[in-house]
Amino acid sequence: MQSQPCLPDGITFTTQAEIDNFNINYPNCTEIEGDVLIKGTNNYSITNLNGLSALTSIGGYLRIMENNALTSLNGLDNLNSIGAGLWLMNNTMLNDITSLNNLTSIGIHLKIWGNSNLTNLSGLDNVTSIGGGLSIKGNTNLTSLTELNNVTTIGEYLEVMYNNALTSLTGLDNVTFIGGGLSIFGNNLLTNLTELNNVTFIGDFLEIKYNDALTSLTGLDNLNAIQGNLVISQNDALVSFNGLENVTSIGGDLVMEHNNSMTSIVGLENLLYIGGDLRIGYSALSNLTGLGSVTSIGVFLHVDHNAALIDLSGLDNLTSLGGLWIERNNLLTDLSGLEILTSIEGSVIIKYSNPLTSLKGLENVTSIGGDLNIWKNNNLISFSKLNNLTIIGGNFKIEENDALTNFNGLDNVTSIGGMLRIRENSDLSNLNGLENVISIGGDLWIWDNDDLDNITGLENLIYIGKDVHIWDNDILNSLTGLDNLTSLEGSLEILLNNITNLNGLENLTYIEGDVSILQNNNIVGLDELENLTSIGGNLDIAYNNNLTSLTGLGNVTSIGGRLLLRGNNSLTHLSVLDNLTSIGGELWVMENDVLTSLSGLENLNASSITNLRLYSNSSLSQCEVQSICDYLVSPGGQVYIYSNAPGCNSEEEVLDACESVFIKEQDSKPPFTIFPNPVYNSLTIENQSNRRIDKILIYNAIGLLIYSQKYNEPMIDISRLNDGIYILEIIADDLSTRIKLIVRN
Repeated sequence: MQSQPCLPDGITFTTQAEIDNFNINYPNCTEIEGDVLIKGTNNYSITNLNGLSALTSIGGYLRIMENNALTSLNGLDNLNSIGAGLWLMNNTMLNDITSLNNLTSIGIHLKIWGNSNLTNLSGLDNVTSIGGGLSIKGNTNLTSLTELNNVTTIGEYLEVMYNNALTSLTGLDNVTFIGGGLSIFGNNLLTNLTELNNVTFIGDFLEIKYNDALTSLTGLDNLNAIQGNLVISQNDALVSFNGLENVTSIGGDLVMEHNNSMTSIVGLENLLYIGGDLRIGYSALSNLTGLGSVTSIGVFLHVDHNAALIDLSGLDNLTSLGGLWIERNNLLTDLSGLEILTSIEGSVIIKYSNPLTSLKGLENVTSIGGDLNIWKNNNLISFSKLNNLTIIGGNFKIEENDALTNFNGLDNVTSIGGMLRIRENSDLSNLNGLENVISIGGDLWIWDNDDLDNITGLENLIYIGKDVHIWDNDILNSLTGLDNLTSLEGSLEILLNNITNLNGLENLTYIEGDVSILQNNNIVGLDELENLTSIGGNLDIAYNNNLTSLTGLGNVTSIGGRLLLRGNNSLTHLSVLDNLTSIGGELWVMENDVLTSLSGLENLNASSITNLRLYSNSSLSQCEVQSICDYLVSPGGQVYIYSNAPGCNSEEEVLDACESVFIKEQDSKPPFTIFPNPVYNSLTIENQSNRRIDKILIYNAIGLLIYSQKYNEPMIDISRLNDGIYILEIIADDLSTRIKLIVRN
């Protein structure tokens, strides 16, 4: 029998009969070019591999999976080469793999997973190289890796995980090179890593987690760099980093968390550089001694949930930091240890640090490239240690710091790149300390600060890139401090404050977004907005119970969105809005109990109204202004008119009032008539009296002459007129006649 390559597409065995008949079905097949999968139709279908005894090589993967009646690999005794990988997975009765003893190389991955009766790896004694990864995982009775002692190179990753009976890594003694990551997870009896002492290179991460008996990292002594992350986490018996003394750089994160017995960081004294985060959490550390050579952390220094940590000493040589995160360290009262830092490239986040009383340690920082978030630090009383800070590149958020009374210490800050949000700081009484801030790139939020009665401290602010929200500050009585603002790129929202006026907004001329003045029960007027000429979005004035007038809005000529006037129980008139000529949305007037008239809206172009809502204004009886009349002639959207006073209680009532105001009735036999009326594009004059007509005049509803033409022919082109009610005057040789004209173009 001559051997030959076969089955380039591979083969799957699902029954014992298929294995037993292999030599009959595929005579002379000794070298399978593709993959081989051995997985029974049920877990007990396959009991032995004797029928595969002719195989000498497999070009692809050999996967033997979930065969619970298979106890050995007898039948594979002549197999000497696997081109891709060998997977032995979840064969619960497998206890003998000695038949693989002729195998010398595995092209890609070797995975031995979940074989709960396997106690050793006898059969892999002659394997010298693994081109891909080696993964030994979840073999609960595996006690030894001795049979791998000829392996020197692992092309990709090495994983030794959740092998509960494994007490040592004997068998990996000759491995020098791991091309990818190294993971040692969940091996409950593993006490040390000494058998890795010949490893000089790891191409990616090193993760050592959940090894309850591990007391030392000795065995990693020949490593001088880790290309990816170094994660040492949840190893309950580990007391130090001894074994990593020669590591000088970590390309990714250094994570040390939940190592309950670790009281020092001894072993990392030569570490200079961390490319990613340094995360120290849930530890018994009292200081960070052992990190004294670290000069650079590429991303965050993240220190959280360290119950015994009293300061950050040990980081005394840190000169470059990507970001800082401090959270829930029960004894940490300041940030001593960071004194030589002059800048932080990313964000600073300090939250839930109740013992923290000052930011000592940051006194030399001049710039923060990202956000500065100070949140829920109940005993922080001052920013005095940030006195050299000049620039915050991102957002500045100060929230729920109950002992903070002002911003003194931030006197040199001139620019905030993102938002400034000041929220729920119960003892904050003013914004002193922000006097030199001239620009805020994002929103300004001042929200729910119970003791804040003024916002002095922002006097030099000249630019806000987005919205201003001033919400629910119970005793805030003035907006003085915003005096140098002349325009807003976003919206202005003033909600639920104690202010009586808008002092501080006198110089605003333009607001690109919405203006919302809502539920400020003590405000009586808007006089301070007298220089405002244009609003780009909506104007909403609602539920301001003591607002009597809109004085201050007299120079506003355009509103880009909706005009809403609602629930202002003391508002008596709208006359100050007589310069308003256009809006870009709905007109809502509702629930204003003492408002009697819509006078002031007569110059509003009816075509700029999309929907009209006039209702529940119990005193409103006069709605017959030109803009409303014109809109009702040819509505551009929905009309809701009800529950107002007589005269403005329905659409029909308002239309009747419009007609009675704009024209007196002529005698029963007028000398001239027009048709059609309502008119589209053109009308015709009928001359019943045969008088000579000299001129045609057209007036708008408030009496302004808008059309004058010498009479030449009975048909008159009015296509250029907007929809609405007009007065047509016909001048003849001995009389003039006026006729109501309704245009619907």
